[in-house]
Amino acid sequence: MKRDRLITGLLLLGIGILFLLDNFNVINFHWANIISLWPLFLIISGVNLVFSHYHSNNATLIKVLVFAAVFALVIYRGSMPADNHFWNRHFNNNAFFNDDNDDDDEDKNVVKLEGSSTYNEPYTPKVKVAGLNLRGGGTTYTLRDTTTELFSAATHELSGRFLFNTTAADSGKIINFNMRNSGNSFNWDSDKGNEANIKLNPKPEWNIDIAAGASKMDLDLTKFKVRSLHVKGGATSMDVKLGQPTSNNTMVEISTGVSEVNISVPAGAACHINSKTGLSSKSFDGFDAKNDGEYETRGFTAAPKKIYLNLKGGISDFSVKRY
Repeated sequence: MKRDRLITGLLLLGIGILFLLDNFNVINFHWANIISLWPLFLIISGVNLVFSHYHSNNATLIKVLVFAAVFALVIYRGSMPADNHFWNRHFNNNAFFNDDNDDDDEDKNVVKLEGSSTYNEPYTPKVKVAGLNLRGGGTTYTLRDTTTELFSAATHELSGRFLFNTTAADSGKIINFNMRNSGNSFNWDSDKGNEANIKLNPKPEWNIDIAAGASKMDLDLTKFKVRSLHVKGGATSMDVKLGQPTSNNTMVEISTGVSEVNISVPAGAACHINSKTGLSSKSFDGFDAKNDGEYETRGFTAAPKKIYLNLKGGISDFSVKRY
């Protein structure tokens, strides 16, 4: 391993071990407890930058010792009894996971028991361009199949509820599908989560915008004409498979915190990657490095249709491959 990637590797390894131990109930780790320790990650980043040009064994030892001390403190804090005071005080009413805080009074203090629901929006041929806005964390989003409707979703709710509405737009329609969790805080330590299996009509061109916080996404978009895909997530596991670009090109922007992001693009599609990935690791197989943080497939400039990938992440694992 190159020494300049040592801290990134250790962070991803440590976070992965914590998730694994917590999932198998070896430890009871409360992720919300470590929110107040966020300055420690700035310290790790600072130490890594200060010693980035020193390749001696002493510099490497200092990096490892700083990381070990921070990681030990994170484990100690996370293993303490759950503390929701910080979360409730700073992210009341799920403001962190939802862009809009203007809920109607009827949405406040929602207590949703476990159940299933279906949502549909009819398709009309006049809809040439459609928008899909997804909001809400604590949910597994699956989008793989088509429907004769414009939009359909089958959901399973274990907490909160989905809110569904549509608005008219020029030559199309915008679909808003939002999760409202019950209570005033998101339960990081729950083994349960909400599920939404979404289907779209393949005839319109789609603009998809997702702000999902802590969530899991399985997006196979090969059957759809996608103009744009914007994803903003926190602790997210994401698999995205893109189809051929549309006549107006396909614009993809993904911004994450601590996440694993796997993107697949067609082997014959011209693709450009602009990555600003901080301490994240990245693997771009089949791409040629250009300027700092920029990569392209061969023949990109001359291609009539293109895919643009803009990747932003804090401590994440980005992978782009061609299929």
